[in-house]
Amino acid sequence: MLWCSGLAGTGKSSIVGTLHEHFVVHTSARNRLGAFIRYDRIRYPDASHLITSIAYSLGMFDRRIGTVISKVLQTNRNVLGLSPDSAKEQFDLLLRRPLESLPDLALEGPIVIIIDGLDESDITKEMLAVLFGGFGSKLPFIRLLVFSRPIERIQHSFHSVDPAAGAFHFVLDASEQSEHVQRDIKYFINVKFGEIYKAEPPGSTFKNTCEERYAVDKLAQRASGLFIWAAAACNFISANPNGRMLNAFLESNLPANAIDSLNILYRTALNTIVFEWKLDDV
Repeated sequence: MLWCSGLAGTGKSSIVGTLHEHFVVHTSARNRLGAFIRYDRIRYPDASHLITSIAYSLGMFDRRIGTVISKVLQTNRNVLGLSPDSAKEQFDLLLRRPLESLPDLALEGPIVIIIDGLDESDITKEMLAVLFGGFGSKLPFIRLLVFSRPIERIQHSFHSVDPAAGAFHFVLDASEQSEHVQRDIKYFINVKFGEIYKAEPPGSTFKNTCEERYAVDKLAQRASGLFIWAAAACNFISANPNGRMLNAFLESNLPANAIDSLNILYRTALNTIVFEWKLDDV
């Protein structure tokens, strides 16, 4: 299994979207995405049915898998109602053992399971231990990919797993910016500023100001590799076309890292908004 972690804005969702498209659309012979589960702390935080959801998705993905899982349910219907504390037992009964009974699956290519936004869920430590333990050495064709922010309870569970389980951790670190990331962020800001220019009234000097002050380059530098920073900054500037928000961002300190970048972003925006409110009251 692979755990991919990163702060908000480091590109986790982009990677998930690309993988989803690749395995569903561009895989030549057959869709290889066996299950896709995305959590959201407001709309879908409940992780108590994670194992049964994976089992259902795999059963729909391949009729043979569905058949062996249905046989388990015919003899032991109670497995569906097992509590999260019994996650290991439920995992073995509904997933590991049924899949191990189908050796031909290994000859047909990998089956990918993607779990996105795990940090947005209420997943228990027992369930985390099962996830990071993976599917075992007999099922190397099952590829489990988990995406989340690096919150403490998930980090602790990952580092508590036996190294022999074969769990890997890939960190999306915005502080180690590549030239490609910087270039992409500059392109994104250019596009957004183009939209702002078109919305400006005749005679506006906003575009000239941006070009004279190298606004795109300076904003991209302050983004620290975070697309979410660039998007939020452009939205703030677009909503405040009088130039004060742009000036505030361009005059802000260069961030030391990605966390500092986000702190500066929201502090600058809030201070500018409060300043404008005070002007309106005068």
